Amino acid sequence: MPRFRLDFLDDETSLDVEADDFDDDGQQVTLYRYPESGSDPLDTEKEVIASFDRSSLVGPPRPVI
Repeated sequence: MPRFRLDFLDDETSLDVEADDFDDDGQQVTLYRYPESGSDPLDTEKEVIASFDRSSLVGPPRPVI
């Protein structure tokens, strides 16, 4: 599973999170994964792993290589 790094403004720490992708709406950054299922790919749901206030982060999550 891909990993993303989040850098926090307040204490300058970083957090690596395993997630398939993320959404950044300017207010919240939400990391999610696609649950394994044998169902129709068009009906695939996202499972939220973590959500953070956008103002607490330095920028968007960065892929960890």
